[in-house]
Amino acid sequence: MNWKLVVDSYGEIYHLNVLHAKTAAKEALGNVQTIDTFRNNLRMVVANQKINLMRFSMPNMEHWPYKQITVTTYFFYPNVMMMVDTFGVDLLRIFPLEDSPRKSRTIHTWYIHPNVQKIFKTHGRSYEDRLRTFRDAVGKEDYAMGEDVQLNAEMRVQSEILLGRNEGALHHFHNAHRSRIGRDLLPVEDA
Repeated sequence: MNWKLVVDSYGEIYHLNVLHAKTAAKEALGNVQTIDTFRNNLRMVVANQKINLMRFSMPNMEHWPYKQITVTTYFFYPNVMMMVDTFGVDLLRIFPLEDSPRKSRTIHTWYIHPNVQKIFKTHGRSYEDRLRTFRDAVGKEDYAMGEDVQLNAEMRVQSEILLGRNEGALHHFHNAHRSRIGRDLLPVEDA
C-alpha cells in the first residue's frame, strides 16, 4: 500500500478497540493519547492497560511509573517512527517503492534493554515472540485495512477522507506533507 497510508496506520489509535480487539488492544488503550508537535515532526504518547491498575493502586499520579504505562512514538517527517517503551526502542522506516505508488516497504529494527530478554524468558516467552505478535497484527490487520483504503482511493469511491478532531497526529502529518508540496492546509470544520 502507499507509504503515506502506512504512516497513517501508526498515527491514530482510535481504531485499536475495533480493528485490534484480539491483538494490540489487549496491551494499549485505544482512547488515551496525547501529542506534541515540533516543526514537521511529532511525539505521540499512548497509555497501556497498566494505567487502569495505577488508577486504583496508586491514586497519586505524581508517583506513576510513566515509562511502564506508556508507549511514546516519535514521528520524524516524512517516514520514520521511533517507539520507546519499557522494553527498549523500535525503529520503523517506511519507503515508497519506485515501481508503484501502491507499494511500500517497512523496515523494522529494534534495540531491547539487556535485562528484558531475561524477564521474558522467566515468563516462558521471548522478545521475538512479542515482535512476531506485533508484526502479525500490523500486517494482517492494519496493512490489510490500508490496502482496502488504497483500492478505494484508486477507484475514487470517495473524494474525501474526514479526520476526526481527536486525530491530531494525522492532521499534523497531512498538513506537514501538504505544506512541503505547496498545497493548502487541511480545512477545519466547526462542530
